[in-house]
Amino acid sequence: MGLMDSLKKATGLGLSPEEQYARAYEKAVLLGPTKFGDAPGLFEDAAKKAAEKGDTQLQTRALANSRLYSFITSG
Repeated sequence: MGLMDSLKKATGLGLSPEEQYARAYEKAVLLGPTKFGDAPGLFEDAAKKAAEKGDTQLQTRALANSRLYSFITSG
């Protein structure tokens, strides 16, 4: 992974919808319950990016995850 790829992943700028979704999963879900609060916003960003590209399947999956983690963190 090059420097630009690392910067894109760290900042979230310039990522494809799939990369944005993977970033949300890596930054919130895989890091455990203490990071679940970050998941709704990160998945919302992925859903918006997917909507822009017309990927309705990824958009739906990202929105479902956003709402799931919103429910998990707020009860």
